[in-house]
Amino acid sequence: MTEHQLKTWPGFFAGLADGTKTAEVRRNDRNFKVGDLLTLREFNAELDDYTGRYEFRTVSRVDDLRLITGANGFVLLSFAPKGDRQEGSP
Repeated sequence: MTEHQLKTWPGFFAGLADGTKTAEVRRNDRNFKVGDLLTLREFNAELDDYTGRYEFRTVSRVDDLRLITGANGFVLLSFAPKGDRQEGSP
């Protein structure tokens, strides 16, 4: 299990905050694995700074998008809905 701090744009963060977003497409530059802990931090590109809002999630599935789209190096990270964290996660 690895912990990852990830920037998330405000429009994408909204779904995390209200609990409706349960997956995210990411470049697999961190070798994501099931069980990894994500700290998804809202980032405002216009201000080039974090907003201070964040959400915790645990990766429940990693799908290689190359198999479907040919998008080499990208994965679909699935995670449990908000409030449904695995034991030991933040």
